[in-house]
Amino acid sequence: MRHPSTLLPLLLIIGCVPQHAEITGTYTAWLAAGSSGTVDEERLDLSEAALFNCSGTEVVGFDEYDVAACTDLGFDPQWFTWLSDDGYYVTRGDLVSWRSEAIITSEADLQVTFHVDLGDGQDFRVAWVIDPDFQPTRCEQDESGATVLELWDGEDWIEQWASDEDGEAIYYLNAGSYQLNPYDSEDYWVLPQEWLAGFGKAKFAAEEFNSHPTDFGMYEAGSTTGFYVDLDPNDPDMDAYDDLFSSVQESSQAWASEMTSADAIQLGYGDDAYQMKIENNSWRPVDQSSAGLDSWVQVESSWVIFDQDPNDIQAGDSASGSFQILFDGTESGSHVLVAGTFDIAEVFEDRWGYTDLMSEKLEENNTPVCGE
Repeated sequence: MRHPSTLLPLLLIIGCVPQHAEITGTYTAWLAAGSSGTVDEERLDLSEAALFNCSGTEVVGFDEYDVAACTDLGFDPQWFTWLSDDGYYVTRGDLVSWRSEAIITSEADLQVTFHVDLGDGQDFRVAWVIDPDFQPTRCEQDESGATVLELWDGEDWIEQWASDEDGEAIYYLNAGSYQLNPYDSEDYWVLPQEWLAGFGKAKFAAEEFNSHPTDFGMYEAGSTTGFYVDLDPNDPDMDAYDDLFSSVQESSQAWASEMTSADAIQLGYGDDAYQMKIENNSWRPVDQSSAGLDSWVQVESSWVIFDQDPNDIQAGDSASGSFQILFDGTESGSHVLVAGTFDIAEVFEDRWGYTDLMSEKLEENNTPVCGE
């Protein structure tokens, strides 16, 4: 039985709840029966949730494992291997926000947060943040010995990412991304801070989630296959790279169908809103190291797309666009997918942020700045 809060309508009437952004869209949550804090608390009514169990084992609270239903529909996930790990309570809904905030943080990032009422006094909070001025650079020395600030890999990353998009700019929520050394699968390479364009955080009832970052290989379920081809920096075989890119593109259609196919819908766990984006890095100069982004193909599940260029966005500006974010449970095997649009009438300045003293301290200590 649902027990909606009586405080929320009152707050809406007196105007105490901010609505900075109009959010539309849908969500699907896969709550893992064996590890979900939401399931364990029993505060959220899950009686209408679809029960899905193709794990091959009995799950408490579920009917007996139905081998025929899973095998007859060809259930054998190669990408979403977590679907085989547990039984799941699958619950869906619309993104009808009762509170939304769009702010420019003290670090000049754009952060959008919205809340969805799940009923039973339970809340679904989603937040994403991007760096509107995202543009990795490096300090180089010219022939005269002076330092100059240059674009990393010589091109505008946002322009390259958005070259095959309908929107003005796309920001991948790639914080937390990593690669495995293609020659040593125990060697992890984490992307440097300046290459990170965005991040997402959510709390669904009792569980916390992080946005699923960029995938540079199939690293789940013991697999260590990286989307990488070894290229000679002096004479790179770009045909080999194009073959790799085409192969990952083709495979991604099968991977995405694991979530969107009619069989997935029939088994009760699918969500046809899910998409994959395959990013081509052939425009990047090939260097001497297998670390980096050249020679790699990347698979994206979490992003924000803008209808206009958000570069240099400030308090008082407007913004609109779309988003898809796949969230992974931080302490559980649960996952959540949100997909929809946002329309921000006015961005506000963060009232609780700290003052950025970087430029002031650089000047105070006479610290050399590249290009100056």
